[in-house]
Amino acid sequence: MTIIEFLKARLDEDEKQLYASVEMGGAAAVDARRLLTEITAKRRIVERVEHRTQLRHAATAEGLADAAPRTDGHNAVLNHLALAYADHPDYSSLWRP
Repeated sequence: MTIIEFLKARLDEDEKQLYASVEMGGAAAVDARRLLTEITAKRRIVERVEHRTQLRHAATAEGLADAAPRTDGHNAVLNHLALAYADHPDYSSLWRP
């Protein structure tokens, strides 16, 4: 499992838990909106890094790696996002920042 797959799965779980909590009356509407916005923002970060990583791999395969976007800093961002889920059994210690 890659860190991108891991984060996508955790964000999907967070979103499902949020909706379940709202349905059961456990989350105030204001908190629910903020949490959903936070999940959406994190998902967009992960998707952007995934896209840039795919571009990098494609450019490398074509011998154009120097022209491809760098992903080192983006990987650090993913490591920090994943840290919130460090207690999950699928979390890899290799992702620790």
